Amino acid sequence: MASGTRNVVWGKSHPTISQGGLNDDVIERPKKWLTEHFWRKLAIAFCAVLGLTFFITGLTSKTIVDGLIMEQVKAQAKLDDPTSDVFQQWADPMANGLILYMQITVWNLTNPTEYLKGASPELDMVGPFTFYENRLKHSFQFSEDKSIVWYKENVSYVPVERQCPPGTHPLNYSALCTIPLSTKIYSVNIPFITAINLLRFLGPLENGMIEWLNNQIKKEERPEETIVIHRNVSEVVFGYHDPLLELLDNELKLSNITNVTNPNFSLLTNNSLLDAMNYSGVHTRSSEGNFGEYVAWQGFNGSVPYWTGCSEIDNLGRVWNADANYLQGTEGLFFQPGIKKGQSLYSFTGDLGRSGSLSYNSTTTYNDVEVFRYIIPPEDFANVEESPSACAYSNFGMSGSLNMTTFVGAPVFATKPFFLDADPRYSENLTNFSPGPGGVTREEFDTFLDIEPYSGTVLNAQKQIQSALHVQPAKHVTVAEKLPYSYFPIMINAERGSIPRNITQQLADTIGTAVSYGGYYFYGGTTVGALLIVLALVLGFRLHRQLNGLEAEENTENGTSLSASSPLLGQTRDQSQSGYLPGTNSN
Repeated sequence: MASGTRNVVWGKSHPTISQGGLNDDVIERPKKWLTEHFWRKLAIAFCAVLGLTFFITGLTSKTIVDGLIMEQVKAQAKLDDPTSDVFQQWADPMANGLILYMQITVWNLTNPTEYLKGASPELDMVGPFTFYENRLKHSFQFSEDKSIVWYKENVSYVPVERQCPPGTHPLNYSALCTIPLSTKIYSVNIPFITAINLLRFLGPLENGMIEWLNNQIKKEERPEETIVIHRNVSEVVFGYHDPLLELLDNELKLSNITNVTNPNFSLLTNNSLLDAMNYSGVHTRSSEGNFGEYVAWQGFNGSVPYWTGCSEIDNLGRVWNADANYLQGTEGLFFQPGIKKGQSLYSFTGDLGRSGSLSYNSTTTYNDVEVFRYIIPPEDFANVEESPSACAYSNFGMSGSLNMTTFVGAPVFATKPFFLDADPRYSENLTNFSPGPGGVTREEFDTFLDIEPYSGTVLNAQKQIQSALHVQPAKHVTVAEKLPYSYFPIMINAERGSIPRNITQQLADTIGTAVSYGGYYFYGGTTVGALLIVLALVLGFRLHRQLNGLEAEENTENGTSLSASSPLLGQTRDQSQSGYLPGTNSN
């Protein structure tokens, strides 16, 4: 290689020269950068780490607080100690501040004579009839490990003392007043219509029984009242004895035919006999995940025997019948603690003899406590076309009702009031069948439960069921040949209950305070964390731009220095293009 030439070696960031070369300041500049900006980088890293810590802590704080709340709730939510407040409130709600009301509205038939001749029934609402509903559990027995409590329960209805002033609307349940139970109305004779419908299944005995029945009707002082009764509301609701049905029952027994008629029929039972009930049983511990759920009801273990409408030729029919009879859920006063929004719940209703689902509807507040509102979904009133498994309940007709025939022994259908969510054909052939100018609203007439989700406690609830009798003409029965086809409404049974404010305030003080702190930690932690992370990003971006600027400045300085000290690097574009190459001689 010719003397005087310099070999230039290029690095990725800075050029170095094997002899003479760049000055030491340029070579050592990266070390100065690290030294000058070390504390700024450390501060940015600290800010980012602290922000992440706050953010993650905020995100997990609600879960941690919820877990702590649930541990406390589950420690108290149990029925294995008869001396605990929870057990006492469950065993005797009224004595422990939980007031339950049952309110009834009935329909009076205003055109009984025309109705028997085939005219559509003209109806007039009568009510309200308001009662204190006392549910008393007693005769407790525990399983060996106390995971199940067995008990008997009596339900009694005591009329409230306050009499309704004149002009009170029959559906004005908020007034908590009553009109006299001695009020007389015209209504259809449920057990008699049941009997004449069942006569169709007697085969060869049918004509003989119908002839006998017609002869007995002629002997009655008021034959028309065999179909349309004129009785006081107490008898219509809580039952009465029908002498004609007793005669028919005795006549059928002579032919060894039973269970066709029931001379004593009631829609509700006012039970005050402590030893007249079979045992029911529920799970006692929320720690096992089935708090308050039935294991037995009224002497039936695991399932009830009422629903057998599906054909059992194939296994699917047997499964559907078994599912319909299965005891599932609680009695509806409380549920397993820790309810999640959107979670399905189940409750067994003794008045209907079946379990049903409850679906989440909305989030609201009751006495300043956040609650989840649950309602009965329309699917629970589906017919077989909408849900094939509804065959178990013999729901072969129109949708929107529960066929209670096999449960109550009469062609009674349970629906929501005024056939809410039901096929509109149910209200055909009914005159003056309306709640009033406001119409049928879900808020007023649907069943709902307001449940505090942490404890699973029902703080406020209303259950409303309408009973309607399926009426159709009966051939050759003197007083029933011209009856118009209809679903004749008998009554609306509305049950309401709520926990007083002083008790809900205790719940708010314990659970609500902890939930509030969890919310503070969540929003405070995530907000502060997010701000610190953003601050770290801004500072890091500014430092990055600053360092890039310094590097560009150094590159400019380096280029100028090399051009001045090395004619090889300072060659012109024309020299390069003329074939002059660095490190070579022109000769």
